[in-house]
Amino acid sequence: SNSIFRVAAVVPLTGPYEMYGRSLLAGLVIGVEEQNRRNLIPMRVVAYDSEGNAWTAAHRAEQALNEGAGILVGAALSVPTLTLAGIAEARGVPLFSPAASEERVAEIGDVVYQTGLSELEQGRALARYAVSDLRLARIAIAGDEGGIGSNLAAGFRDQAETWEAVTIPVQSPA
Repeated sequence: SNSIFRVAAVVPLTGPYEMYGRSLLAGLVIGVEEQNRRNLIPMRVVAYDSEGNAWTAAHRAEQALNEGAGILVGAALSVPTLTLAGIAEARGVPLFSPAASEERVAEIGDVVYQTGLSELEQGRALARYAVSDLRLARIAIAGDEGGIGSNLAAGFRDQAETWEAVTIPVQSPA
């Protein structure tokens, strides 16, 4: 049977997103260790390497659930996380997504939770840094055409212009 005290972290531990996955895993382990100081039954984090791709993430999530995991965390990147969300919903196991920036992760179902910042909020935060800390007054923005990253660009543009910076749209190469 599956246990909520067994947490499966399905994150990239190898490949080009390894450092991202390892950072997410380290934060999760620290949080669980802090919680375990108050728990009568300690939670255990088991890491599964998604390699940063959806197919492997799906395979690892099924493996984790078959081994008794009762909670999924991951998968760091949006496409593998959407895949995990479908599996979590189908199996009735909670998925916590602390890093995927895709706005609709939590809309997959009732057991899927998105705890990280949306692309829109990430864009706003980057703009605050660019205008306030770096003191940039004119900023070129690519990716504001409605495709991947468009919410990030829109959040950046709106926040930068609120702070009276000039944004210059740059067309992405065709």
